[in-house]
Amino acid sequence: MDDRRRVLILVGSPRRNGNSASLAEVSAHAAREAGADVETVFLHEAGIGPCTGCGACRASVEAECVLRDGMTPLYPKLRAAHAILIATPIYSYDMTAQTKLLIDRLYALGSRDGNALKGKRFGFLIVYGAKDEVSSGAATAMRCFRDTFERKAQWMDIVHGTAGEAGSALGNARLVAEAARLGTELARAAR
Repeated sequence: MDDRRRVLILVGSPRRNGNSASLAEVSAHAAREAGADVETVFLHEAGIGPCTGCGACRASVEAECVLRDGMTPLYPKLRAAHAILIATPIYSYDMTAQTKLLIDRLYALGSRDGNALKGKRFGFLIVYGAKDEVSSGAATAMRCFRDTFERKAQWMDIVHGTAGEAGSALGNARLVAEAARLGTELARAAR
């Protein structure tokens, strides 16, 4: 039996070389070093459509979303993951549209009889261009993540900070160290 921890990283930036993606890779490397199997998905390339609010998924925790799009292959990965990392830059004072589509479509994993994400470890990487989380709008994204995941999470942490040009986050020693720590913590998902 394979007892390796599975960490799923979901990058909400449309830029593969952007700051969120760069820090997500730091987390991925640390998680691998800690013994986890890691898979990274770039949401911009996944083709996720919006929730239609039909409610068919709410019949039971095993029910599936009736939409067939980029979320279809992600649902089994989300269910199988021991830990999930969501990385997003801040665009227009909030998480990217790609990240918000994901969050909305996670609705399909819950019902009156439970939630398929219950007990998982969650990490969030948020990068913004302004000097602080309030003026950048990152505080809004952080609140959304906390409110959405705190009742499901076994463990949850948010790493956030400022970075400008693509890839410049790697020059921020604090952010890099926190991203690495986050990856290591996610790899410690409970058996």
